[in-house]
Amino acid sequence: VDANGNPIGRSGSPIDPLIVGMTVPTGGEIVISNPRNGVMTPIPGSIVDAIKTVFPASEWSTAMKIIAAESGGIGVVGTNSDGSRDVGPFQINTYHNNLNVFSKALGYTVTEANLRDNPLVAAQVAYELYKSSGNNWGAWTTYGAFIKGR
Repeated sequence: VDANGNPIGRSGSPIDPLIVGMTVPTGGEIVISNPRNGVMTPIPGSIVDAIKTVFPASEWSTAMKIIAAESGGIGVVGTNSDGSRDVGPFQINTYHNNLNVFSKALGYTVTEANLRDNPLVAAQVAYELYKSSGNNWGAWTTYGAFIKGR
C-alpha cells in the first residue's frame, strides 16, 4: 500500500482497482470492458488462472485488457496483411517473435499449437515478451493505441 492507501504490486506500480481483491474462483470467467470499443468481453477462467499464475498482480489488469483488445482467445489465430500470424490469447506474432527464443527461455518447446491452445504457455510466452521489452507492454500495438495512459 502506498502513502495514500492505494494498493501497489511487487514492481511498485499501482494495481487497477478493478483487479484489487478480485475474487475469481479457479476456472472462473471475468468480464471486462474492451479497451478498443467498450464492449464487455469475457475472459475465460483458464486464461485468468494462467495470468494470475505467471504475471505479478500489478500486471493482471493490463494483461486482461491486452487479451480483450486483441480479441484473443484460446484457439484464435489471426493472419495479417503481411502474411504473419498472431496466435493465441495474447495474439503473439510468430514472424516478429521467434518461438525458438521463447523455447530456450522457458526450457520447453513452444509451438504455434501450444501457444494457440494452452493458456499457460500463452501467458508464459507473453510474460517473456513483456520482460524482454523492458518490463513493459510496448510489444503490443493495442497497448499504445488503447490502454496506455487510460
